[in-house]
Amino acid sequence: MSRSGRLILGAVIAAGAVLGATQITLGSTNSTKESVFVGLVPTRLLDTRENATTFDGFDQAVGRLDADTTYELDIAGRAGVPTDALSVSANVVAVKPSNDGFITVYPCSVDQPLASTLNYQAGNNNTNEFTVPLGPYGDICIYAQQETDIVVDIYGFYTTSSGGTGTPGQDGADGQDAESPARVIWVADDGTGDFTSLSAALASITDATATKPYVIKIAPGVYTENSNVAMKNYVDVEGSGQGITTIECACSSNGFGASAAVISATGVTAEIRHLTINNTGGSNKFSFGVYTNGVTDESFSINNVTATAIVTVVGEGATSLGVYNKSSSPTMTNVTATATDGDETNGVYNYSSSSPTMTNVTATATGGTFNRGVSNDSSSSPSMNNVTATATGGAGNFGVYNSSSSPTIRNSSISGTTNSILNEGSTAQVADTALGGGNVAGGGFTCVGAYTTAFVALPGNCDND
Repeated sequence: MSRSGRLILGAVIAAGAVLGATQITLGSTNSTKESVFVGLVPTRLLDTRENATTFDGFDQAVGRLDADTTYELDIAGRAGVPTDALSVSANVVAVKPSNDGFITVYPCSVDQPLASTLNYQAGNNNTNEFTVPLGPYGDICIYAQQETDIVVDIYGFYTTSSGGTGTPGQDGADGQDAESPARVIWVADDGTGDFTSLSAALASITDATATKPYVIKIAPGVYTENSNVAMKNYVDVEGSGQGITTIECACSSNGFGASAAVISATGVTAEIRHLTINNTGGSNKFSFGVYTNGVTDESFSINNVTATAIVTVVGEGATSLGVYNKSSSPTMTNVTATATDGDETNGVYNYSSSSPTMTNVTATATGGTFNRGVSNDSSSSPSMNNVTATATGGAGNFGVYNSSSSPTIRNSSISGTTNSILNEGSTAQVADTALGGGNVAGGGFTCVGAYTTAFVALPGNCDND
């Protein structure tokens, strides 16, 4: 099989084709202790840009992909990926697309699925991580809905562990399987995995440690939980993609605790990635998508996650929060957090000395009486880079609301119809950021390169009066 890459023009999306079916076939065929992840030094395998280079000279400078085009990329046998690899983990970038659109990555052995790996915006560089099975010839297909350059960097692969037919999980002596450094448990709603729900998979793990971590991988589908799902220490949870794998719960409580959230993480080292978390609201007045508490030193990561929450109870104090960080410093990367309805709505709510690192985060609050895209309260000091925070539809709408807090905001877009940013007993450092809607209020601003959405430069205090 040549490594010149192949373009398949006019790709047809086949109704009913499911990427996850291939993933689950591979995952369930190789049991949880037979499949291991092997990390690689990140290596560039594809760069379509003019004058671009890849590590081995293949699949480079081939030109922008036209709209409705599929590129077939050889993987196995390159950059340390063996020919018997089951799947690969990589990063894909859409470089300055001509129009808004999407990329779908899938094994070339199946029809193109009705799912997207990356949604992109015209003129921007858009990136996302993915894990996908390899086709029978060790390749993957990359479909571009709209014209764009594409870059692919690989950083690991899954393969069947070596060993004999002895008891899995031993030290490899006497023909026994060596213990996997990343035990993989599959969840699938059709019964082809190890469990049919995330909560059941988590409950099965009793021996995770820093030297014995687990990964729970979830097939495409909507998985309904009856109550809050609490993360465990050293157990990562990985879906098949935002909008492809959804964990859903009508979770609520009458207090600001974990039971109001679909997913909670209290003092753990772990990560959730590549999935959607949706709280449909319950009979009580607090509903959250993701809740973290006591996460220190960025030990918990929220990566490529959509978190939504709606509160269905009407009345004073009814609160919906997409992501709620309490005394926590998680890493939030490529996160979409949305809160809807209620008395108080916050896309992201950072409370009580929370200092999350927020990168490529979209936080939206709408439909409530008081809406805040990002709310920083009680000595919180998040680092916000490339954050889009929006608040509309209520009596008070604040893109970013700061109470006794000190965020740092860079390369972002902040919009609230009442105030773009409101400081109450707070300071805010704002650099290279667009401020839309109402003017800033409350003082305490240090602004460098801030401007309005009409591209009017703002002074050092961000005041547009």
